Amino acid sequence: DASGLPTRVAVAPGEEPLAAAVETAAAGAARAVPAPDLPSLVALSRAARLFLGGDTGPTHLAHALGTPVFMVMGPTHPERHGPYGAPERALRQALLRDLPPERVAERALESLRQVAPRGAC
Repeated sequence: DASGLPTRVAVAPGEEPLAAAVETAAAGAARAVPAPDLPSLVALSRAARLFLGGDTGPTHLAHALGTPVFMVMGPTHPERHGPYGAPERALRQALLRDLPPERVAERALESLRQVAPRGAC
């Protein structure tokens, strides 16, 4: 909400209940969008100003596509498993349940401020 940008939650088949919970928790600031296959996920990733995700395939894919990412990581180290060549684009907390959502949001906003608008040089 603080960024002023729309937030989309990519939803693969079977993830609908989780996406609905995210939408509810976001109180209208996030909207679920279908990503039923790899081409759909690639299209969403390429269109994003910032891809926020965990240490997962979709986040690594977005980074490989050149989309700015911010990765939330558990016990693995960003230098080894984080965004390739950009460990500073990750936030690590050994126990993810101990990571305050406000801290994730703050760091994601910082990352977004560092990203040039799409189409800018």
